[in-house]
Amino acid sequence: MSGWRQALHHYDARLFCYLHLRLARRWLDRFMRAITHLGGVLPNAGVGLALAAYPGELRRVGVAALVAVGGSHMVVQVLKRQVERRRPYLALAESRLIVPPLYDYSFPSGHTTASFATATVLAAHWPALLWPCMALAALVGLSRTYLGHHYPSDVVAGALIGVGWAYASV
Repeated sequence: MSGWRQALHHYDARLFCYLHLRLARRWLDRFMRAITHLGGVLPNAGVGLALAAYPGELRRVGVAALVAVGGSHMVVQVLKRQVERRRPYLALAESRLIVPPLYDYSFPSGHTTASFATATVLAAHWPALLWPCMALAALVGLSRTYLGHHYPSDVVAGALIGVGWAYASV
């Protein structure tokens, strides 16, 4: 591994340990387990489908959300298979197992991607929703690291993919 990649991985693992281990609280475990489900592809596609069921602007927003979530999900699946990054709780011995383990790859975070794709589409059409939508998407991303499923760089990459596909779909 090259010097800069090794340094990046080192800092990524340190930030992971801080968010996953140092911030650990029983109440945060419960909160993060609940929040993380909002980032799934199905809930985000459900938002798009619900909006697309109505005519006019709501339909346009719903279709844009479906394109953003669907397109970004395909990119995530390709990258996971190309990069083959092991999940942190499989790679770092000190990880806590808060939720049932996943055995696919870590990079990038699909939950974060879907959350940011939907949030960006909604905010692009209704600017008043910018901060609540982005805060919720960021919480989903944080939950993925807190729960041990992703390194922080997985989350950042997922957010960028989601935002990119949202802008392309709008």
